[in-house]
Formats: sequence, C-alpha cells, structure tokens
Amino acid sequence: MSLRHTVQEVTLETGSKGLLIDVPDATVFSYTLVFNAGDEMVIDKRKTQIAHLTEHMLCNEPRDYENADVFSRDFTKNSAYSNALTNAAQIEHYGDCPDLEWERIFTLQLRQIVEPKFTEEALRNEQETILEELGQYVDDDWVRMNHLAWRSVGSKTPSIEEEIASIPQITLDDVVKHYERTYTHPNLRFVIVGKLTEERKTTIIHLLESWPLPDGGVYMKPPLHTYKPATDAVIVARDHETTVCPVVRFVIPRVISHEEHMHLIALRHLLMDTDHSIIYGRLRKEGICYSASMEYGVNRDGVSTLSFWTNTSPDHIAAYTTILSQELQRVANGSLQAADVAAAQQYAVAAEQRNRLTVEDIIASYSAEYLYDESIWSDKYRHELIRQLNPVVMKRLMWEFLSAEVWMYGEQGNTDGASALKRRSVYEKMNQEIRSQSS
Repeated sequence: MSLRHTVQEVTLETGSKGLLIDVPDATVFSYTLVFNAGDEMVIDKRKTQIAHLTEHMLCNEPRDYENADVFSRDFTKNSAYSNALTNAAQIEHYGDCPDLEWERIFTLQLRQIVEPKFTEEALRNEQETILEELGQYVDDDWVRMNHLAWRSVGSKTPSIEEEIASIPQITLDDVVKHYERTYTHPNLRFVIVGKLTEERKTTIIHLLESWPLPDGGVYMKPPLHTYKPATDAVIVARDHETTVCPVVRFVIPRVISHEEHMHLIALRHLLMDTDHSIIYGRLRKEGICYSASMEYGVNRDGVSTLSFWTNTSPDHIAAYTTILSQELQRVANGSLQAADVAAAQQYAVAAEQRNRLTVEDIIASYSAEYLYDESIWSDKYRHELIRQLNPVVMKRLMWEFLSAEVWMYGEQGNTDGASALKRRSVYEKMNQEIRSQSS
C-alpha cells in the first residue's frame, strides 16, 4: 500500500496554486516550487540561457548573508538539501529537510528566491559555471543526435554550441527583467509534502501569501509549435565506437488524455519491460541487444511523442530494425487480446503497492502530473484508469502514433549514411502501410 497520505489542493489569495500533502508519519519535509519561467518564456530567442542564468543566480545566498559559504553552512547544518533546474517551460526549485526544522528551511528557501544578489560579479561567476556545465554536452553524441532529430522536424531549439555562444551576450538587465516578469504569484505552482497538520498548513499558506513576489502577471504558457515530416535520417557517426544506437520517434499534434497515458504505461509493460515482453523478450532470446527502451511523453508545446531505441552492434542492428517494425505493426493491427490487457492490469495494480512508499515517492508522483496540467493522480484515480484498460484503445493509440505524419529516425555510433537510410526505409514502409489502413 502507498504511504498513508491526504491530498489537498489550495488556491491562494495571491493567485498561485498547489498541493499540500499530509503524510502523518513523515519524518521528512519536501517541497517543489515551480515558475513557468523556462527557456520558452524568454522573449529574446537568441538568448535562451537567460532562464538558466536566472535559476543559477537564485541559488546563491540571500542579500543579508555575507557570502555563499556562510549561507550553505547555515542551510545544510542539519542535512537539508535544495537545488533547482531549468527546462523548456519551467524553473523548478526543490528541496527537503528533517521534519524538525521544516519551517526554518522553507523560510530560507523563500528568502533565497526573493532576495537575490543580482550583481555583475554574480552574473560573471554563473556565466562561467554554465559554460562549464554546457561544455559537458558538447561531446555527448546522444545529446547531439537528439537535438538534430528534433531539428529535422522543424524544431527551432538552439544547439549546445549556439547556447554557449549566447552566454557572454546576456546582461544583468536581461536576467533581472526575466525574473521580474516571470517570478510572480500567479505564475507559481507548488507541491509540498510532509507532516502537514492544520496548523502547519496555515503557516505554509501564510508564508506563501506574504512572500514578497510581484502580484501582477499571469500564469504563463509556452507557445505551441508546428512540426513537419523529416526527409532524411539523422546520423552522428563515430567509426571508433563498437555499437550503434538507433532511435525512432513518432510525434502526434495533440496532448494525449489521462486514459491514453495509462494505456501507454500498459503498452510499455507488454512490449518492453520484462524478459517475456513481446518485443524486448524476443530481442533478448535472439541475442540482439542487452536492453531496449520505449518512451512516451507529452511536450508542453502541444504534441505527444512515442520513441524506441537500443544500443546494439552493427551486426545486429538490421535484425533489431526488422523485429521492432514487425511487432509494432502487429500491435497497430490489433494483435493484443483481452488476456494481454488482463495481465497488464494485474501487473499495474500490484505495481501500485510498490509506489508512493516514501515522501520522496509521493512528491515525485504527484508533481509529475500536477505541475504539468494541474491534475491530481490519487491512488483511487490511478486504479480507475487501470480498470479502464482495453485492447481497442491500445490498437487505436498505437495506430495513431505509428501512422503519424511527423516522425524521425536517427543513429549514433558505428554507422554510415547508406546503412542508416536503408534502415530508415523500413520504418517509412511501416508508417505508410499503417497509414493506408483504418484505425
């Protein structure tokens, strides 16, 4: 069973919204504070690293601390932890601490965000740090291929090299203006988990409502993007490598429903997650690869994606391509039966017993959905979605993805252009055949 907990959604007088999740037996207090202030929210698209720089500068010491070392010692003296990250849509501040000092740490986190030292020295320091951070990805071929794959369908996302080149052009005024425009009460969403008595909830709400953020502004949303069909394979060839990593990704121009999300979870289990699964089981039995993956996602720009990839030898990649395309086409044609779905349901219900066993599990689980579309995936709701699984939706959903007009194929590693294009043609044929059939 999940760790005993109670979920309450609150809308503050300031316009921000979030979840307060009471775990009566918790010994840890955990929080996530999110502003829709990520890369896509930057006005000057030539300087997308403004958001990243803002995040870094907000992780420094509040104004009345002498320096970062003094603040770090004070914040972490009882093992508290905090960090932040930036993605396309959001800047996320998160942390946890022992229950005994929840109020001190939460107050310090709030102060850190609203009392930044926006100085030229701090800007220069963080510019150098981010240059080092991004420098790690320059020679990461997987990152490069993934970026090029999205570029192949019309994404305008800058490359790592372009992002690095833009950093020296960012001024302190750029950062301050981005901060003032995006760090507003209405643009805040949060999830807080711990031993949240009614008294503590009242204190948390008071701290957030009295938090001196600007009251103006709106809840910001990233722009929607339109993608186009790729016309070629994306290749990042490295002759010295002993393996090749192929990826095929399908993109549909809509956001999948919660019901469909659960069906994709079940499909991943049936196709990839176990040694007896339909695709991975066959790949392992035939010695084609050590591991294989299926990933689905919903982008904040209004599209949903379905991806497959592995790492295999040049001798086995042709067999991998054949098996994957064959089995996917069978599923799109309705090969899954009621017995398959029943097995997936049984597994999913039992897997729920292993989920949400810690405060960390709970905040991660609820944040994943709530901070995307403000939905609350309670234990009861998840079990209802599992109960609704059926082969008809699985067939329709797989048909929609595999027949998508927008899809991309790439290879990274020991490969060459001619071979990659030949393997791409297998998926192109599959895509065309499925599109010619009714869902």
